[in-house]
Amino acid sequence: PDSNVPWNNIANAYVHLGRIDEAFEAAQKSYGILSDYMSSVTLSNLYKRKKDYRKAEEVLLKGIRHTMAKGHKFEHPFWSLASLYLDQGDLPLFVHYALLGIEKRSPPACSPADASCQLPSFESETIGNLFNVSLQLGSHAASHGYAALASANFSRAWQLAE
Repeated sequence: PDSNVPWNNIANAYVHLGRIDEAFEAAQKSYGILSDYMSSVTLSNLYKRKKDYRKAEEVLLKGIRHTMAKGHKFEHPFWSLASLYLDQGDLPLFVHYALLGIEKRSPPACSPADASCQLPSFESETIGNLFNVSLQLGSHAASHGYAALASANFSRAWQLAE
């Protein structure tokens, strides 16, 4: 097909079946057709599985460039890259891309006033991690006498908690 969507769906189906080599091949075809938010996240997850973090980062950055150039509102490549940086201990880059993901978040599927509405797990996990990292960075800044930086991080944590 000329569309990346079927190849991306095939890649995800292969992942669920545990057929990683075939998933990787399908994800590369999807990404080769269009390196959008969807195909970049799928392919980067497969690179992360292979522990090729540099390639996962490269793929996500290209997906982010595509998302930003098109003006799309999709948080997935930003939060996937944020997660990659968090896993590697790069807290400033984690914060940067997590915040961009919040800014580029797609419209919610349900109203916040709806008590039965729950955030998707990837979203609540990213926001929870951002809250914890903000507290950690704020404490670190405060312990080293950087009051303004500490305040900015604590303020972000407070906003996320609300």
